[in-house]
Amino acid sequence: LSVGAAVMGSVRFTLINRDGKFNNVTWKGSTFDFVITTENGNITNNFNMGTYYIANHTETGDRIQVEAYDAFKLMDETPIYEDIQNYGLFPPNQAAQSMGDAINCIVTAVNARYNVGLTTTGLATPNTALIKPSNDQMSERQLISYIAQLCGQYVIIRVNSNGSPILKFGWYNTTSAFDAGTTFSHTLRTNDITVTGVKLSTYSGNNSYELGNTNGSVIVVDTNPLITDVALMQMYARRIYDAVNGLTFRPGTATIRGTPAFEAGDYIKVSTLNEDNVYT
Repeated sequence: LSVGAAVMGSVRFTLINRDGKFNNVTWKGSTFDFVITTENGNITNNFNMGTYYIANHTETGDRIQVEAYDAFKLMDETPIYEDIQNYGLFPPNQAAQSMGDAINCIVTAVNARYNVGLTTTGLATPNTALIKPSNDQMSERQLISYIAQLCGQYVIIRVNSNGSPILKFGWYNTTSAFDAGTTFSHTLRTNDITVTGVKLSTYSGNNSYELGNTNGSVIVVDTNPLITDVALMQMYARRIYDAVNGLTFRPGTATIRGTPAFEAGDYIKVSTLNEDNVYT
């Protein structure tokens, strides 16, 4: 989830309002794009650092101090218990809540706080049940990522044409690869691996469930606080297995001197000093 939003989580700056040009600005929920310009001789490059949403501002004389967040920062510091209390997330009189209702509660809470027009799309199983986790101190962002994991999906933030953020769930796609360029340094393996199975454990660690060929390359999920029920764990395992079984990739880390435009969930192609077209 740390990828897919703006490059920096938050931006703070001061505006001088001596001529009154900012007198009638509606600050809350306003957006701006942060662009860095570099010049090298006659070549000028503009780097869009992402869209930011104004969260707070204070005015002292002719100085206006502005604090703005990227789209994920809006959900990064707020613990879910505030949404439990105010927006119907995991109601105390219900044993479970659907994934779709939980996501919609968070979207409602974010819009109430920041007026940014957040919407959501693509959640694969909105009617699947969730049981309230014992940890209600996690952030909204963490809860969203745990829900996506149980669906076998990734989740990113996009920004639509009018500047409003969209929380998008999607499937890992290996049919087309983003060319990320040549690595500056890397610790990539020398051979590909193919996912053959999954293993899930309840958050307590008392129960586990396996699917597929667990003697091969296995996706292990054992720290998700939403896995508290054995029957639901088996259903989650099937969803994850169906989504990732057969995926082939090259694990490792890489530093790439090039565009940062690819995002979480993208299938990328890189080249190294010794090998072209490495997919991961």
